Amino acid sequence: MKTLQLDIVTPSRAALSVVCKNVYIPAEDGEMGILESHESYVTLMGTGIVRIQKEEASESLCVRGGFIEVSDDQITLLADEVKFAREIDPKTLPAEMTEVDQKLATSQDSAILQAQLLDEKKWLQAQLDLQA
Repeated sequence: MKTLQLDIVTPSRAALSVVCKNVYIPAEDGEMGILESHESYVTLMGTGIVRIQKEEASESLCVRGGFIEVSDDQITLLADEVKFAREIDPKTLPAEMTEVDQKLATSQDSAILQAQLLDEKKWLQAQLDLQA
């Protein structure tokens, strides 16, 4: 069986480089699955969980925004932010989510602030989902 090379990088680090069988990525317009010999393209990455199926195991991590590039059997995720489960403190997430919800309730006059807060809420929810 052919494999894929997956590289995930952020502006501050090379987060992951792994050979895998398939990967599911949150694109801006919904989740996409990539298998070997996928058509080449570039698209916007959304916020959510990347699920990686390796030969013997699977791995998941959170990504926040960026770009997805697929070329031959090479996948590159240029992410704004990446978090592995081991980097997430599940004790602080509920309080952070409550704080964002409170700010959302009082930011009705600013569409830009609302968009930023909704993005932050989606990021926090992805981290909660990864911990589940």
